[in-house]
Amino acid sequence: MKILKQKFGGMISGDYDHKLKKNTRLKKNHLFFSHGRSAMIWLVQNLKFDSCLMCAYTWPAIPNLMKKLDLKIDFYDLFEKNIEKRLNKMEGKVLLIVSVFYGFKPWLDLIKLSKKFNKKIYILIDSAQTAYGHLEYSVPKNGAILSCPHKSLSTNDGAVLAISKLSKNLLLSYKSLKREKNFTIIKNKSRKFLNSNKLNLENKGIQLSKKLEESWQSFPPRKISNKSYKNFLKIDPIEHKSRRIKNYKILSPFMKKRFKKIKNLKLGTPFGYPVLTKKRDHLIKELHKSRVFATKLWFNNNYITKKYPIALKFKKEFLAFPLDQRYKANDLNEMKKRIDIVIKKIKL
Repeated sequence: MKILKQKFGGMISGDYDHKLKKNTRLKKNHLFFSHGRSAMIWLVQNLKFDSCLMCAYTWPAIPNLMKKLDLKIDFYDLFEKNIEKRLNKMEGKVLLIVSVFYGFKPWLDLIKLSKKFNKKIYILIDSAQTAYGHLEYSVPKNGAILSCPHKSLSTNDGAVLAISKLSKNLLLSYKSLKREKNFTIIKNKSRKFLNSNKLNLENKGIQLSKKLEESWQSFPPRKISNKSYKNFLKIDPIEHKSRRIKNYKILSPFMKKRFKKIKNLKLGTPFGYPVLTKKRDHLIKELHKSRVFATKLWFNNNYITKKYPIALKFKKEFLAFPLDQRYKANDLNEMKKRIDIVIKKIKL
């Protein structure tokens, strides 16, 4: 079998982030952490919640983290809109985590919820699958927005928490945190391996990434590394969004003919191109052979049960294709050719 050098998907190298002539201006309420879990830990430790309500279709590390922080947890289903009954049953001060699923806009009416429950709930808009969700959405009056630039930019760490009320005590708590150091050195090495287009080095990069993820301790929370912070300020958020939306629109006609459309998605800044397919595991195996690194999401989340039918469907069928800022129309046309070959092969 011929090995195709070009690949689609995986970590982004520094060449594909459009740079600004002047650094981004920051707001005082934008706090920079090493990664999303650091931001969540800091928030919970400082604001003292009793319970947490979140979407069932989530990374299992998040409910595990909330349990570790001694919060009572419950879930609502993916795209479920009427969550008032669930909130009424929650005890004490509630952290309501609202999903920005795969970079698509939230489906919950946050203004209605914040008015009805007032001080009982603190709304965290979880846009961890975006680089600039903290700019794209309005910060709830009693709440915050979390975005994770390191997932879709070339920075080796970095999450931003835009918080509605930054008191002196919160600011002092944040300033006392240490900066991330060791993780970013290994992550940078892994990133270079994974962008080498050499199979032996890519395998090294995969092993490094796995080792790194296993060793990355969430506690205590840490601030973003100096290097990632400086790099982040140079990247153009407008160009980042426009490139991703443009690539989504290039792929859309092709994907709509081959996969059933996912309802309830309102375009924001897409993390990838999401589809549903009952032949997901077979398809992903063949796609990877063709160096199209489509990904499944949260298939290992044991919190997703029959109580949450839509989340359960996504757990079994969700698949996302790469569309990020590194690709141009010619790249995506090549990727479509490879996808078509695989689809015909497995008779999708």
